[in-house]
Amino acid sequence: MRGTWSGYSPRVKERLLQHLFTLPLQRMLCARGWYFLHAALTEDRGRRVLICGPAGAGKSTMTVVLAKHGFNPLSDDDCFIRRTRAGVRVRPFPTKVGVGEPLFRRYSELRRDAVKRFRYYGKRRVSLDALGRRPSPVERACAAILFPAYRPRSAPALRRLPRSEALRRLLKATLIRLYPETEHDLLCAFFEFTSRTPAFELSFHDGCWEDLPAMVRSLWAIR
Repeated sequence: MRGTWSGYSPRVKERLLQHLFTLPLQRMLCARGWYFLHAALTEDRGRRVLICGPAGAGKSTMTVVLAKHGFNPLSDDDCFIRRTRAGVRVRPFPTKVGVGEPLFRRYSELRRDAVKRFRYYGKRRVSLDALGRRPSPVERACAAILFPAYRPRSAPALRRLPRSEALRRLLKATLIRLYPETEHDLLCAFFEFTSRTPAFELSFHDGCWEDLPAMVRSLWAIR
């Protein structure tokens, strides 16, 4: 079986893993009130930031850069949220971070921890532990929702998003169409999440990585 598995391309392996493990796990958790989000999660001095967006938006880049400046990386691609009496809570699902060549050039020490044979979307995987992940409670409220926008020709900028826009973007990053039986509860959870949690868009480019930590930490002063 090992020989058969090794014959598949990285993209096929990722799809097989998704259908054999990830999607069944997501469905099981959804039945228990945990709703999937294609998002990263990071933490700074007890404050959690959900980093959400489609592939290519810059979630992995932001996770790595923030980790190199003292943030605690909790997840790169997968998170789950659920409603409680105390509000909406987020649970990270730790997976390896997809690191592209520009990040390897900037942080060359990551090369020794990268999975050399596994490439997906032009990236290699690096464990969260290699980025300095520290133990943290698995379930907690978020202080902010951040939508990165990689724009090579634009100046870095941070702007507050209306609740309606944050809700629309979050719903695009979840599996609402796969689980119509839980659609009402899911919508309620996401509506409450965006009502209680401030959301922002942060546009950036490769030349402003060192500015990202200060920009993210400035969220605490914006209300």
